[in-house]
Amino acid sequence: MHKDVQALLKSKNRCLSQLISVTEDALTTTMGNLGSKALLDPEYSDNLPVFDQSRAAIFNTIELVDREINQQIAKIAPHTQPTSREREELRALVNEQKSLIESLQALDSRLLEILDNAIRSGQREVSQQIQQREKLNRFKSQATPETGEELDQKL
Repeated sequence: MHKDVQALLKSKNRCLSQLISVTEDALTTTMGNLGSKALLDPEYSDNLPVFDQSRAAIFNTIELVDREINQQIAKIAPHTQPTSREREELRALVNEQKSLIESLQALDSRLLEILDNAIRSGQREVSQQIQQREKLNRFKSQATPETGEELDQKL
């Protein structure tokens, strides 16, 4: 039974490594080259749903593996103890898992920072466009009484 748990932990660590790889690819290829502009650029914006789908699939797999790990642990008899070698292997796998999760958290923090910058940049652009539109409308409203139909009527 302990071997089954070890195999499942190895599988989970492979999933975490794959998740890190997918996140690194997104950060370096698309967002790394263009920063937050990549999220606003139609040429690159299609990558975000693909990235989300890839991550969601990996997270679903991790959930299944976690469920299976819990089931395997529940099957182990309480008086059954792992050998010292098995204990060390399990400890090493758990430590590797912790390290992978910390790496993933760091990558996700960078990703969230990029997304936050993209949102702020988009908000600034929208705000600037609104201000420009308001200036243009004020200019038009000030210029209209002196031109157009009223001027024609005066003539």
